[in-house]
Amino acid sequence: MKNSFLILVLLIAFITTHGQQPTTPPPPPLPAKHADPDAAIVVDGTDTTTSKNDKIFTAVEHEPEYPGGMMKFYQYIHENLKYPEKAKNSGIEGRVILGFIVEKDGSFSDIVINRGLSRECDAEAVRLLKSTEKWNPGVQNGHLVRVMYNVIITFKTPE
Repeated sequence: MKNSFLILVLLIAFITTHGQQPTTPPPPPLPAKHADPDAAIVVDGTDTTTSKNDKIFTAVEHEPEYPGGMMKFYQYIHENLKYPEKAKNSGIEGRVILGFIVEKDGSFSDIVINRGLSRECDAEAVRLLKSTEKWNPGVQNGHLVRVMYNVIITFKTPE
């Protein structure tokens, strides 16, 4: 009897602590004019909270994908990358990390530079991304959804 009561109390405690949703929503993002200068730089697109009513996912059952897979995407990048002369002559090497939303139709919106390298390399990375064909969109619960996605484009001088 004592054990049954103890199990019942523990079960109720577990359900009440793990079964509740948070009561306070997260704070809204800062407006762009107050944003951290080291934060992502918006390159293309509009404010997704006002322009589109669809939720943006960060994790889904089936991730968006370049037609043929990510190996084909990076092969495309390798074949079409035009290393900016100014960056090459200055010995600038490294990675540009781009963030963007893959829309339900496979197109991109809201391209941002999460980590830049130089103005020229950043512009080339955005150009390359925009020049790709539409991707296969993300899928959640059998529905096409908008997905936030990141890619890395590496700039390295040939040895």
